[in-house]
Amino acid sequence: MKKYRDKIDALVPFAEAEALKRVKEFGKKTEERIGKDGKPFKWDYFTQFFHEEMNRMCREKGLR
Repeated sequence: MKKYRDKIDALVPFAEAEALKRVKEFGKKTEERIGKDGKPFKWDYFTQFFHEEMNRMCREKGLR
């Protein structure tokens, strides 16, 4: 039986592919935003989409 970490790791390539697809469809990789400290920072859409996909797939598989 696969360990929990192995099950999570197995989802990474699928989340990565979906995140790349969503970034391409969205049309931009980053944007500048203002942080809580009032300073600008770059928001990375790949990271956002990757985590959304990992969370979605983990919930579907009962891992989270």
